[in-house]
Amino acid sequence: MKTFSKEIEFSTNKAREVIDLTSEVMSAVNESDIESGILVAQLPHATSMLVLNESEAGVKEDLLDKLDDFAAPQEGYRHDRIDDNAHAHIKAALVGSSRVLPIVDGKL
Repeated sequence: MKTFSKEIEFSTNKAREVIDLTSEVMSAVNESDIESGILVAQLPHATSMLVLNESEAGVKEDLLDKLDDFAAPQEGYRHDRIDDNAHAHIKAALVGSSRVLPIVDGKL
């Protein structure tokens, strides 16, 4: 069985930000030369989330807003005594930080 691994590095500029990595992931799939298999995408940070959705500005903002409705910053979380980001940990735990996608005919 053929395997391929690639690390995609990126940085955020804000506390709340959606970054579209579609082209980087698609490029990695093409680079892999794998025709049939699975892609496992995973973010290794405890406060990051990986979603599959449209890369449209309204969807991105709506997603961030609804996540804040669910787990708002500054709500007196116990973890905030350490580093003031409990809301991000809660969101990441519920949304998840990995996705598995099929590769068919060399495409996602």
